[in-house]
Amino acid sequence: MKLHSRRGARKVGVAFELPRDLSWAYRELGIDLPKLNASDRFELPVPATFVVASDQRIRFAHVEPDYRRRPAVKDVLGAVQELFAFPKRSSPE
Repeated sequence: MKLHSRRGARKVGVAFELPRDLSWAYRELGIDLPKLNASDRFELPVPATFVVASDQRIRFAHVEPDYRRRPAVKDVLGAVQELFAFPKRSSPE
């Protein structure tokens, strides 16, 4: 994740600070979170997907701490289609 993206994650409330006592585990793995974050923060972003309209309103949001649980592609594409008024494709049955 890029620096501006991490700041964006913090700005929209999808970043969380890890307990400092976990720092040893990350160091053991060779991961320096404060260095990667370009700050003194020991934080990670929460996995999230957003569809944002040109008026900066969020039209679709999926925020899930478990990175294995992702939004269905059809739901994200449906939000994008609604945003741009694209005709929806019918699902094969």
